[in-house]
Amino acid sequence: MSYPCGSYDDRVVTALPVPGIEYARTTKSHGGLELPADFLRWHPTCHQKQTVERTEALLRHRDPSGRMALLYVRGRSFEFDRDDNRVLVDAAGELPAGADDVWKATNAEIVACKQALDRLRFSSDCTVVHNPSGLEVWIEADGKPVAVGPESSSICRR
Repeated sequence: MSYPCGSYDDRVVTALPVPGIEYARTTKSHGGLELPADFLRWHPTCHQKQTVERTEALLRHRDPSGRMALLYVRGRSFEFDRDDNRVLVDAAGELPAGADDVWKATNAEIVACKQALDRLRFSSDCTVVHNPSGLEVWIEADGKPVAVGPESSSICRR
């Protein structure tokens, strides 16, 4: 969901989960590459006009802690024709070609992945992790990426 004309307030946000809405986009671009703190107040990184510049920044961004970076672009399809800028989005889509650590995902996929990560259960010594979701997710153990399959437990040596 996107808020009409970017307008929302706490009353609206509080009501969204009742019909099952899990995420809603605002129009307040922040320029950053972080996951949203609140998916019901999901602020985009940039407008589609800045897609190439921000994609280049994403590809330069490598967080040493292994935290996921998110480039979240907002825009509307009619703007492609009005502003004659579809080529910008197409060009940005080509930039990460060959980058095996870039995931092109929908809003729903990002929210589902974050929910699955939040549901992981770790043993007290953090050597076993259980994934009760139906999604494969990735975590870091001993400085290396580890896949944790759906409905499974994995041993992570420390």
